[in-house]
Amino acid sequence: MKTFWRKLGANRPERLVRALLLLVVFLLPIGSVLILSEARSEVAGARNSFAVPVLYAIELLIVAAALLWARLRPRADGSGEGPSESSNGTAGLYMPLLGLIGLAAAATLWAPWPFLAGIGLVHLFVAFLFVYVLAHEFRDRAFFEKVLWTLTAGAAIQAVWGIGQFLMQRDFGLWWLGESDIAPGRAGVAKLVADGDTYVRAYGSLPHPNLLAAYLSAAAFWVGTVVFWKDGRSRLTKLGYVLLLGLLGAGLLVTFSRVAIVATLVGGALVALFSWRRWKRLPWPAAMGALVTLVVALALTPYWQGRTVVESARETGVSNRTVGYGQAAKIIADQPLGVGAGNFVLAARSLDPGRPAYQYQPVHAVPLLVLTELGVLGGAMLLWFAVRLGRRFHDGTRLGASRDRRQRSIEFTLFTLTGVFTLISLTDHFFWSLSQGMLLGGVLVAALIATASADRRPARTRRRS
Repeated sequence: MKTFWRKLGANRPERLVRALLLLVVFLLPIGSVLILSEARSEVAGARNSFAVPVLYAIELLIVAAALLWARLRPRADGSGEGPSESSNGTAGLYMPLLGLIGLAAAATLWAPWPFLAGIGLVHLFVAFLFVYVLAHEFRDRAFFEKVLWTLTAGAAIQAVWGIGQFLMQRDFGLWWLGESDIAPGRAGVAKLVADGDTYVRAYGSLPHPNLLAAYLSAAAFWVGTVVFWKDGRSRLTKLGYVLLLGLLGAGLLVTFSRVAIVATLVGGALVALFSWRRWKRLPWPAAMGALVTLVVALALTPYWQGRTVVESARETGVSNRTVGYGQAAKIIADQPLGVGAGNFVLAARSLDPGRPAYQYQPVHAVPLLVLTELGVLGGAMLLWFAVRLGRRFHDGTRLGASRDRRQRSIEFTLFTLTGVFTLISLTDHFFWSLSQGMLLGGVLVAALIATASADRRPARTRRRS
């Protein structure tokens, strides 16, 4: 334990901040909430979670970590080792994000439900703090790898949790950790139909199976990258990789999230091909992990009947999305400046009344959701950020083409995972509408920003026996 503590940083303040960040990452999927008000949670006669203003316990922890980091981190004026953002060219990347925060703050002035818009502003600001601090600390690759292993540990727990839910077809009753109240006969629960019977999909402690799928996908990409590295690992460690890959793969499959599973399969194949070309080998843990996942997929084949149907009386994903797109178009036409963060559902009910309760949910496309809540300027800010970050990441990785193979494999994995998350964000809303989704996306954004930095510090070399 002392060795781990010493390796966290060069001094005690840095270690303390990084330990707190690791705790935040580990607890990221835990949805313990502080409910501020449920006065407007009723939409079309049913409680709607997207109309409840809440703050999450994890957000309070992030604010504490950011304040401690700002107070204790080394200064960038020559008195410490931390470089300034202006010196590495990443300062401009934060301008669009600050612009989004400014627009969210301004939208509280004209939002139909200002308090809800204010809570949405808080979520966005906390996510920005999380990205800013992580991006700075990720320049030390040793800490970057610790964060991803911490995320993977949390994902393994979520995988076990989700598999248990699917096998039992109910929740564990851990509502105080954010677990949803799920059962096959309960309204508002994500389900699938097989042979006429209804089954719930895996949630873990997250608000929806699709978000759990994205979380497990990110961890699987990391393990699938590391497994190719040559560093004299023991047989026990390699068996651990097999267990992790099989567990994450099984957990991903029982979410039955179609887009996430297909995107992860394609992206994982690309990462494996890239790693094989770099390392000139196919390690047996990678092959065994893929085999275990395949066996689980074959065992779940009967349950995929309902999920292979695009649209039916019980499979309404496409129609719900189509309705959401129409509601978004009405909101944009009525409020070109946006209705305020977190106000989509209530605005949709006002402009498009008379629909069943389950059709009032955020539009399933993050760019469109940003357009509706923060207006045309918000959409422009998001596009500006995506273009700037893409160009910086391309330039940073191109200039670093001579770096070690591990770094190159990390860069390709980040590139591929960005593609997976982008595809998911075009078909779902949780990277913007849910705090846990925003923070999960924040980990990836921070990694991309850190990789785009020209001053990234390499990982400490390890002694090998």
